[in-house]
Amino acid sequence: MSVRSSEFARDPYSYYRSLRETGGIHYLAEENAWLVVSYDLVSSILRRPDPFSSSPFAVLSPSLHGADPPAHTAMRRLLNPYFTPDKQHAQKESIQKHTARTLARLRTLRQFDAVADLAIPIPFSVACEWLGLEEKQAAALHARPMPEVRWDEVRPALRTSGVLVDLVRETTLTERQLAEFAVFFLAASYGSSRDLLLLALSVLIERPEVVAAVASDMSLV
Repeated sequence: MSVRSSEFARDPYSYYRSLRETGGIHYLAEENAWLVVSYDLVSSILRRPDPFSSSPFAVLSPSLHGADPPAHTAMRRLLNPYFTPDKQHAQKESIQKHTARTLARLRTLRQFDAVADLAIPIPFSVACEWLGLEEKQAAALHARPMPEVRWDEVRPALRTSGVLVDLVRETTLTERQLAEFAVFFLAASYGSSRDLLLLALSVLIERPEVVAAVASDMSLV
């Protein structure tokens, strides 16, 4: 089964189960990649950066995805304060504001695209506010390949507050690193939330009884 097939999307767990029953590491020819499905093996690999280096990704993200310890460890230590549970929960008001704005717009339409009009705008707006980027400029930066974006292109898009503003003020990161972080976190901050919204919508479409139950009793949310 291909990991890009509709069969896999509908039921990935049986596929994972069959892989684990026949070994912890599998080569996916169509992806030209190795898939590790054993917790112990994953844990071992992540603790051995010499034979399992992240450096092939350095061309895209030299300070984050493409970095190995101790450089990667130092970056994680620098960024960890921005990813605490309290910091994430502090975004609740922003999430509610941007969700309400998007839904208000959708109510004026006879039809809409679930990806372009719902699943992308909400997390993208939240991510921009969190990072401290103006949305219009951020969209243009996000459309560019990460290695091409320079800090002098990001700086004009900065708001008065946000993670990037704090990093400029409180750290000694280089302009190249700041530009990398801006584009990297913009993509990482909204991509998984976009997909989660779409998955939730897909699940609800397949379970109309759940939609009916929640519509009649919002406390079930």
